[in-house]
Amino acid sequence: ASVTRVGYVGNLLACAIDDETITSIVKQNCQIHFDFIGPYKDGTVSPGWINDLAALPNCKFHGFQTQQQILSLANTIDLWLICYDNSKDINGGVNSHKALEYLATGKPIVSSRLLAYQGKNLLNMPPEAGNENLPDLFSNVASSSPDIEESKRRMQFAIDRSYAIRLEEVTEHLRRDVLNISTKE
Repeated sequence: ASVTRVGYVGNLLACAIDDETITSIVKQNCQIHFDFIGPYKDGTVSPGWINDLAALPNCKFHGFQTQQQILSLANTIDLWLICYDNSKDINGGVNSHKALEYLATGKPIVSSRLLAYQGKNLLNMPPEAGNENLPDLFSNVASSSPDIEESKRRMQFAIDRSYAIRLEEVTEHLRRDVLNISTKE
C-alpha cells in the first residue's frame, strides 16, 4: 500500500522552511492528505503559501497542538516530511530534532539534506544541499510499499538515542575523561 497521509510538525512561520518545495510536493500529490501541525499564523495573518495550501482539499493546518494531540495524530501518519532551505537554516542543515522524533514512529521520512543522517540510510534525502530533487524523491518514497524491517531499524535508532541513554554517555564521559574517575573497580 502506498502513502495516503503525510505529517509535518513544526513552526510553519520559521524562515528556514522551503515553502516553494513544500507547495510543489503538495500540489503534485493531490491524492495524498497532508497534515501540518504547528504555528502558522502571525497574529491573524498566515503567509501566502499557507493560505494557498489551506485552500486545497488535501491539506489541513492544525495549528498548535498538545503533545497528546500530536501523538494521536502521529498514529495516522504514513510518512513524515522535513523541508528546509539549508541556505536559510541557522544550522545549515546539520540536524533537526524532529528527525529523531519522526524516526521513533518507524514511518519513512522524506527530508531535505541533514548532515547528521548522511550515510545512515534512515532518511530519504537528496545527496545535494538543495531541494530541487525533493519532489521526485517524495513521489518515489510515497509510492513504495512499507518495509517492516526498515521501520524497526528506524525505531531502534531513535530508542538508542533517547535522552536517558545520552545522559548516561555524557556522565560516563565526564567521569572518565574529565574527572579521571574509573568506573571499573
